[in-house]
Amino acid sequence: ADSTVKVWDITTGQCLQTLQGPNKHQSAVTCLQFNKKFVITSSDDGTVKIWDLKSGDFLRNLVSLDSGGSGGVVWRVRCSNTKLVCAVGSRNGTEETKLLVLDFDVEGQKDLSVYVCLCVCTCDNPPSASSIRCVGF
Repeated sequence: ADSTVKVWDITTGQCLQTLQGPNKHQSAVTCLQFNKKFVITSSDDGTVKIWDLKSGDFLRNLVSLDSGGSGGVVWRVRCSNTKLVCAVGSRNGTEETKLLVLDFDVEGQKDLSVYVCLCVCTCDNPPSASSIRCVGF
């Protein structure tokens, strides 16, 4: 795995974008979500990143675990236009297993590209994060 994500045109089979560069994930990509504007990716490196779908440009990290790179993993993500749910944990006990719920509808912006977010909830003691197959609303 090269820690990149490719965006394909399913009708032509053409690769439209490769999400990479100096801000790419440093480990395997574990999950992704997309809409007409953005691609959101999570990784074994403990980060969740948002990318511009059309240009392939990295926009910013949405989540960056303190233990990322030393065992912290974001296993699953699910997003809407204004919220992001992440199942996080670790492979070696360095990160507590929890669900993070981030709300991007701060001051009515309703856009995941805004640079403000609010962590509205952490749900402690869910099952092992690696056993969570899906998160949602």
